[in-house]
This record gives sequence, C-alpha cells and structure tokens, in this order.
Amino acid sequence: MLTFLKKQISSLKEWSLFTFTVLLFTFLMVTSLVVWVHMFFKSQEQPLAISMSERTILTIQTLHQAILHIPEDQQQDFIDSYIKSNHLITITESSPQDSYVAAPNSVFWNQFKSRIIKNTHNLQNIIFAQSVNDVEGIWVGFSFKDYHFWLSSQSTNIYSPQLLKNHIGSGVVILVFSIIGTWITIGSINRYIQPIISVTANMSRGKKPDMLPENKGPKEIKEINAVINHMIHELDQTENDRKVMLAGISHDLRTPISRINLEIEMTDMDQKIRDSINEDLDQMVYIIDQLMMFSTSMQLATNKMVNKNISPIITKLCKHQQKISDTMGEEFLFEVEKDLYSYIPHTNLSRILMNLIENARKYGHLPDADNFIQVWAYKQDDQIIIDVSDNGPGITEEEKKRVMRPFSRGNQARTGVQGAGLGLAIIERLLKPYKGRIHLISKKDEGLTCRVVLPFIFENKSPVSDKEI
Repeated sequence: MLTFLKKQISSLKEWSLFTFTVLLFTFLMVTSLVVWVHMFFKSQEQPLAISMSERTILTIQTLHQAILHIPEDQQQDFIDSYIKSNHLITITESSPQDSYVAAPNSVFWNQFKSRIIKNTHNLQNIIFAQSVNDVEGIWVGFSFKDYHFWLSSQSTNIYSPQLLKNHIGSGVVILVFSIIGTWITIGSINRYIQPIISVTANMSRGKKPDMLPENKGPKEIKEINAVINHMIHELDQTENDRKVMLAGISHDLRTPISRINLEIEMTDMDQKIRDSINEDLDQMVYIIDQLMMFSTSMQLATNKMVNKNISPIITKLCKHQQKISDTMGEEFLFEVEKDLYSYIPHTNLSRILMNLIENARKYGHLPDADNFIQVWAYKQDDQIIIDVSDNGPGITEEEKKRVMRPFSRGNQARTGVQGAGLGLAIIERLLKPYKGRIHLISKKDEGLTCRVVLPFIFENKSPVSDKEI
C-alpha cells in the first residue's frame, strides 16, 4: 500500500498545473459537499425529534384527558372518532401478541424519548420502538387504566431517497459550475504562462525569443513579462558585445600573426627554429578558430528542423578522412549503416565528426604506435549511435567530467598539442537542440571512444517545430 501511494505521489510531478489544480479543486469540492450534506442531515435530527415529540405529546394528552373526563360509556366512541380524525399520527390499540424492535440509541431517539417522558407523568409501561409487527415508524406504546395504545408516525429515516436525490442534484450542479469556473480560471492563467514557457525554452536553445506583452493580463503577469523582457534585452546586448569582442580579438590577433609569418619567411634563420615558431603560430590560429567556433555553435545549432538521411554525409566525410589518413600513414576504418534519419543539419554533423576525428588524430595514439581511427554509425533501438575510436592512452573517469567543460583539457599524455579546450564543449552545444548527447567510453591504455547519440527519426515522419523537439 505504501509503495502504491509513493508511486501515485511521484506521478503528480508529471501533471500539468492545469490538470493538478482542476483535480485538486474537484476533490476538495466533492469532499466539502459530502461533509456538508452529512452535517445538514445530522443537524435536522434534533429539530425533527422536537417536532415529532410535540405531536405525540399532544395526542397522548388528548387521549388522557378524554379518558379522565368523558363518561365511561362514551369513552370508546370518542377514542374511535379521534383515531379516525387524526391524520398526523396513527393510533391503534395494542395487544400482548404484538412484536416490536426497541428504538436505537441515537440523537433523534434520545431527544424524542426524553421529551415524551418529561411531559407525560401518568403513563404506564412506556415503550419506544422503531418497528411494530414489522412496520417501521416512530412507535410509542403506553397504557392508561384499562386502555393500551400504539402511537405511530412516519419513519425516522431523514435520509429519504427523495431528499437525498434533491441534495445530491443540487450538489452536482454546484460541483459542475465550480469545475467550469476553475477550468476557465486556470485556462486563462495558462494562456499567460505558455508564452513565458515558450520564451524560456527558446532561450535555453540559444535562440532569440520574441518579447512578451507587458500590457495584457493581471498585474503579476505584466511584472513577470517586463522582467523577462529586460533579461532578454540584457542577454542580447551581452551576446552582441561578446561577438564584437571575439571578432575584434580574432582580427587583431590574426594581423600580427600574419606579419610574423611573413617576417619569418624573409629572415635567414635555422629551419628548425622556423618550424618551431610556425607550429606555435599555427597553434594560436587554431585556438582563435576554436574560440570563434564556440561563440557561434549555439547559433548554428538552432537551424530549422528537417528530417534528413545522415548516412550519406557520414560516409562521404569518412571517405575523405580515410584518404587523408592514407597520406599520413595512418589506418582509418569506417562502417555506416544505411538510412539513418535525424533532424541534425549536415553542417553541424560534419563539424562534430571533424572535431572528433581531428582529436583522435592529434591526441589518440601512443608515442611509439601509429594512429588507428575507427568510425561506426548504426541504429540501436530508437537511437543513432556514432562511435569515433582511437588507440591512444585513454582517459580516467575523473577526467571525463572535466574535459566536457569549456576551456578544460585532458592530461598531458593525450594532449601533447595544446589547445583552447573547447572541442567537446562545442560538440555538446551542437547536439543539445536535437536531443543529442556525447559520451566518453575509455579504459586505461585501451583508447578512447567518443560516442554521439541522436534520436532516430522515422523516414515518413513529418518535420516538426522546435517545440516538439
């Protein structure tokens, strides 16, 4: 039972605010109506007992006075006439053969009995019963002189079907109108919340969202929209400043680097020194390129979603890289399954694979061994798996988390060439809008496998918007 409750409580986290509020309000309304109906009927027991007891007392006192003051030869005629004329309470003469069920211990009966006993002192053998001879009702049996009577009125069941039907009907009407009111209220709130969700979702994907209206909705919504609009403006301004700064740094650094390259070629210096300086300059250009790529990776990752077969682009890229490896004396193997469909643009996918293959080529080999690079692309369940493996020293579990962060590099065993440490961060940014992931699989001295995972999209599925992705 406890496990079931935990599952139900945990499932509440998946409900929308609209569904949760409507169901909660419905539960509270139903509970309130049930309690109200119960309390209403309970509150009617005491007034009903007083009313019924007054009628019974009046009938008993009338019979008592008649027996006391009317001559004996006329008493039976009066009693018969009174019995026929009394329509509120039924009066019958009792007999020893009558069977009855005693009255229960309840609020109604306790109040009813106490008032009868209090106001009728001369009665003998008073009996209170809820049924006599299998006939239900409010029964009072008593004796006076030689007369023995049963007084009965309608049943004590205040929960009569008609009365219950009337109250349940009223409750259902109230409940329906309350749920409709709640539906309209929460629906109107959702109309203001949905644009906020859309804006924040676009911001998380790196897209510039539309401004929210600041002149519609309740005061609180207007204030939230104004704050979000200000945040969008500030982030946009910061992004523009960052782009201008990076573009300026790239331009200002490339100019002196080109000048240094030219001056080196024109100077008469040792070839080894010249090659060493050129390597350093090439590394600086590589770092600048990584910085520019990192700054534009989210922008490139927010292209329009189109379902395309990515198998040809992977095959074409691998064939080109295989030719490069052949000229460098490396071994490059690949195998690509046909008809792998995904929303990721070909440009983004090419950049991801190029980055991973270049990393494997530069860092993924042991000092005394030739490069051995493998690329495998295949479908597994509803996912596309792309593995890029090398035969390098691998990385430890601690390093896996660190190298995914921007400007972080692996240990010196894998990174004899220094870079900006942005390669994997760029890949992660390019994959994120398409629900892609990258995993690092490695064992010490057994190489590193960079695994790209993308959702497989069926060929006949129509392109969808960013929201659906």
